[in-house]
Amino acid sequence: MNGVMFHVTNPDAGASASHENWLMEKEADGWKYGAVKDTEKKEHPCFVPYGELPREQQVKDALFISVVRALTK
Repeated sequence: MNGVMFHVTNPDAGASASHENWLMEKEADGWKYGAVKDTEKKEHPCFVPYGELPREQQVKDALFISVVRALTK
């Protein structure tokens, strides 16, 4: 929901801004980088700057934004 609200209130934000918003939310909740996602340890492999994400994760962020924009027009 936070990601959707971020794009509703920041309609010109791109994929990197979306990822930075996600990072801030996760960091505030105590998450950090980990090679594999581990909810108990609060570790996630995508806890890196946007430019260091695997291409498929960058595409996922762009698709998410497209869906939010399409549904909120």
